[in-house]
Amino acid sequence: MAGRPTWSSKSSTTLLTTATTCGSRRPATFLGLPVWDVAAAHDIGINFSEEYRTFIHRVDPQIDSERAKVVTDLLFTGHVQSLALVDRPAAPRKTQNATGDNLETDGRLAVLVPR
Repeated sequence: MAGRPTWSSKSSTTLLTTATTCGSRRPATFLGLPVWDVAAAHDIGINFSEEYRTFIHRVDPQIDSERAKVVTDLLFTGHVQSLALVDRPAAPRKTQNATGDNLETDGRLAVLVPR
């Protein structure tokens, strides 16, 4: 698609609350610039699932709050050149995760350009 920017599939990374280490994360590239795209969820507790017979995590339903915390923490480091909140019209505003937690979002993804 000529004239349309694309993400590099080799280095695109979404920061999520996962067990991976910070050292294994790499920035995506957009128009030749390294960028971080940020989405996050905040674990607020655990429940026992009778169905799966195991413990499952509970997530704060206001997932944009955790995105704001991650962005604020990154801005505080002084290593962020610019920030944009990118609209994702196809993203559902209200949904549930796999364990039934309700989730609400404005649908935007934080994109940061590091210094």
